[in-house]
Parts: sequence; structure tokens; C-alpha cells
Amino acid sequence: MRELPFAIDAPEQEQRRKDKASEAADRDAADLRAVLALPEGRRLLAALIAQGAPLATTFQADPLTMAFREGYRNAALALIARISQTAPEYLAGLVFSSPDTTE
Repeated sequence: MRELPFAIDAPEQEQRRKDKASEAADRDAADLRAVLALPEGRRLLAALIAQGAPLATTFQADPLTMAFREGYRNAALALIARISQTAPEYLAGLVFSSPDTTE
């Protein structure tokens, strides 16, 4: 007997997968909000964003150095995107201020 290329209960499995993904996304958003609610968390995230220099150029004559700097920049931009989707009220204070003064 030949096996079917799909599971008969595929719609239920797909729904369970979507539910788990949604729960994980909700948990991640709640975790980020909890970190942003603390002054220490805001300082940490501001320092990480500043380290990535998302508003600066990454151009360098050496392509490996440029790729390395672009990696940092990309990580900072990804963090900014997550914050803007989850808790945009904190974003301006993190991106446009010194990490030492983010309260």
C-alpha cells in the first residue's frame, strides 16, 4: 500500500502549529515589553542599538570590515523593528538618546 503524501489531519496540525507560533510571538512581545518597562532594560537596549550605529554609514574600503559593520547595523535595525512593532512609545528614547540617560 502506498503512503499518502499528506496527513489526513493536516488542517488540525496546521492550526496547532499556527497556535503555537502565535503563543510564542505573544510571549516574545510580552518579554520585550517587560524589559522596556525597566530603566535598566532601556539602557541595555539603547546601548545595543547605539553599538549597531543604525543611522551611520557602514562604508569601508575593506569589504570584510564593511560586511562586519553592516552585520552590527542590521542587528540594530532588527531590534528597532521589533520595538516599533511591540512598544513604539519607547522607540524615540532608545534610538535618539544616549544609552546612559535612557530612563
